[in-house]
Amino acid sequence: MIQGDTIMKTSVRTLGIQLWLAGLLLAQLVPSALHAQGGPTLVSSVPANAATGVALDSKISFTFSTAMKAQESITWSGLDTNKLSYAWSADAKTLTCSYNGNLPGGTQVTWLLLSTIPGFIVGFEDSTGTPLSGFPFGSFMTATGGGGTNNCSGISSNGNFTIYNLFKSAMYVQNSAAAPTPDTSSDPFNFGASIALATNRTATGATLTVPGGSPQSMDSFFGHYFIFGSTNDLSKLDALFPAGDYTFTVTGSPNQTVPANLPASAIPNAPHLSNYAADQTINAGADFTLTWDAFVGGRTIDSISVNVYNSSQALVFQITNSAGCPSVLPGTATSVVLPAGTLSSNEAYTAQIMFLNNITVDTNSFPGSAVFVGGQSTTRATIATGTGSITPPPTMVLTNVVWLPAGQLRFEFPAAPGTIYTVEFSSDLGNPLGWTPLPSTNATSSVIQITDTPTPGTPLRFYRARHN
Repeated sequence: MIQGDTIMKTSVRTLGIQLWLAGLLLAQLVPSALHAQGGPTLVSSVPANAATGVALDSKISFTFSTAMKAQESITWSGLDTNKLSYAWSADAKTLTCSYNGNLPGGTQVTWLLLSTIPGFIVGFEDSTGTPLSGFPFGSFMTATGGGGTNNCSGISSNGNFTIYNLFKSAMYVQNSAAAPTPDTSSDPFNFGASIALATNRTATGATLTVPGGSPQSMDSFFGHYFIFGSTNDLSKLDALFPAGDYTFTVTGSPNQTVPANLPASAIPNAPHLSNYAADQTINAGADFTLTWDAFVGGRTIDSISVNVYNSSQALVFQITNSAGCPSVLPGTATSVVLPAGTLSSNEAYTAQIMFLNNITVDTNSFPGSAVFVGGQSTTRATIATGTGSITPPPTMVLTNVVWLPAGQLRFEFPAAPGTIYTVEFSSDLGNPLGWTPLPSTNATSSVIQITDTPTPGTPLRFYRARHN
């Protein structure tokens, strides 16, 4: 990552950034230095890596070297993940992935298996809890034709294009009828720049030039190049990634230089539920209209997405098109109908509304390449049916601080049982990006106690806690 005052360093928290271009999912992964080694391995995959002409009624399976825990975490490109279901074999060595309907025709499907990284990713691990070795990945091409209504892929999964992506985003929460506030459970303001190379291209490196700055190296990951940054201070983000002309440069076969302009107005206004009171007493047996204030300056070429998740974070509603594929509303929309029966009685849900400002969508200026520039604002809010409600976790005030004889520091804070918390530390409060996470903790009682061992000679260490 690029360091210092020009580009903020990327941390594992960039896993939470919601890329608005689905084809760049791989770029969200942590660096290869974090890959688990010496654990169970992937023995084989079906279809085989690089297979072509894969039948559209095929199932996808992965076989491991030893018995695994019945949990899975896979990054896909080219498939509608809502149509995938998973089943483990009796010996827990083979995972079979079934697709609801035919696979999309003429589509390159890419998969990557995530290994468990304690405190950050719950991924593949064996029955003893040893994480999968590495992040195995592969791809295959389905047969042409016959994709029918299951073909949900677009330009982002078209391997013939190199895709350049530049964006800023903001995350908010709405806990009342008042205006949303920045989501301080993580750094809410984000910048991202990424390149996904076409399958017929190779590169030895890529750089990004920020307005007024010099070329900065982009990190690489399996044919993807990226720079991500996140902070809790929007003015800091704007200072490090100002509005103006950016330049992507790829060194390889062929070399390519691509400009992209990011305007000052990239991030839209925060989505705000306008019928918040009614959202807390929804009749699950009837259609319900979820409404929000207008996307300021929103155009028909801009987008609005609405997702609703249950208390287990399973997706229960999203906008779909006539073919049943995930879709969006135009930027001029101010409501969506949740059909009767979508929600269950007396339960609480999280509604997530995203405004996407489609600033540039250029597929013509650079042959074989597509350039996307955008900004997004996302708001999470609780909605409920009947008497359903969510009790927010208590305020996390760190108390009972004690130095232990072995040089350790112990403190505690109030918690809501069943909620996952992450504690972070920093030695410089003047650097909003200098927070390092300790392992996440699942609260089993109303108090969490943390013991940390600062590095000898550390002059200062500050702590903060957030719930996930």
